[in-house]
Order: sequence, then C-alpha cells, then structure tokens
Amino acid sequence: MALKIVGGLAVVAGFHAGAGAIDVPGRSLSAATLSEPVTRPGSTPSDARWRPTSSALIGLVGLALVVASFWFDGHTVSRGWWPLHAAIDLVHVVAAAVWAGGVFAMTTVVWMRRRNGLPTETAQMIVRFSSVAAISLAALTVAGAIMTYTIVESFDDVVSTQWGRVLIAKLFAVAVAAGSAFNHFRLRPALEQRPDDPALAVELRRTLTIESTVFVVIVVLTSWLVAAAI
Repeated sequence: MALKIVGGLAVVAGFHAGAGAIDVPGRSLSAATLSEPVTRPGSTPSDARWRPTSSALIGLVGLALVVASFWFDGHTVSRGWWPLHAAIDLVHVVAAAVWAGGVFAMTTVVWMRRRNGLPTETAQMIVRFSSVAAISLAALTVAGAIMTYTIVESFDDVVSTQWGRVLIAKLFAVAVAAGSAFNHFRLRPALEQRPDDPALAVELRRTLTIESTVFVVIVVLTSWLVAAAI
C-alpha cells in the first residue's frame, strides 16, 4: 500500500500539463498542446516524438513504484511460486496499463479537439496505437491465463465462489473492450482515406468512450479481485 501511495503521488507530481515536450522537426511544443493536431508545412504527425523532462521522469519513477507494488500484494504473495507470479504479474500490469492508458489518452485527445473546434486528425494516432494495442492484448491474455491457472485450484473455484464470479465478469468486460478495440482496424483504413469525415469522427469518439468506460469497470473489478480471497 505504501508503494502505491508514494508512486501515485509521484505520478501526480510528475505528469502535469507541462511535463515533457513534443518534438517535431523544426519546432518543439509543450505537452500541453497535445489537444491540437501536431502538423506543419512539409511534415506529418508521424514526425512527432515525446521528450520527457525531469518532471516527467519523476512521474515515470512513480509508475515503476506502482507497478512494483503489485509484487507484494494479493494473490502474488499468497498463491503459487512468488518469482514466477511476480514476473507474470509485471507483464499483466504493464500490458493492461499500455492498452488502457493509450485508450484513455486517445479519448481525451479526440474530445478536447472536438471541444476546441479542431480537426480530429487521428489517422496516424490510430495506426500507431493499433499495433501497440494488439501486442498488449496478446500479452495481457497470456499473462492473465497463467495467473488464473496459478491462483485457481479447480474449475469449481471459478463457478461456485464470489471471487470466481467476479473474475468471469472481468473477463466479459475485457472481451467487450477487446471487441471495441478491434473496431479500430476497421476504422483505420477509412480514417486514412477520409480523415475529415465527420461521421467517422463521431464513430471514433463513441468507440473510444465505450472502451474507456469499460476499462473503468475492469479496474474496479480487478481491485476487488486483488484484495479478495478466493
């Protein structure tokens, strides 16, 4: 718990509006301008790279502490061989954080651009994140399956206990989020061909909002699973 508190405070302190800069050939932007499309004559959004500042490094250390805190909590210490469970838990938490964090970030960007009356221009963002999300989902699935195997002693533990029923609810929520994520692969070519289509912008916002909402449910269910006994 102490690691989570310290890490969380470091994340809040480190990742403020000005933490980091967006480097584009020919100029450097504050991270606070993420709500605006990063374009200039002769460049594309693919030129942009995020450069952390010293403040952002504090946030990154905080993230590392939060991730490490799961090694000393819940079923990681109560079930199975600790080194194996800790390694699998690391993969599971990082993959989930990358997937969910990317979805939350994209949701924030598209809604901020809409509020500011700016073009969505998310084709490059979707192209980049689709590959990352696919890898994260694969790692999350494999790690989650191994973790479940080390925790659950029999199939009866899944179907006859409250812990097992919450696990089933979480798996259902993950499946919904995964189904919504795969919708990006359908939207991606359409966005590349018609980046200014308002109908596609609406569909993208709706898809990302659904994913973000489902991820909130997943986080709540996961918190209960970590704290509860099987």
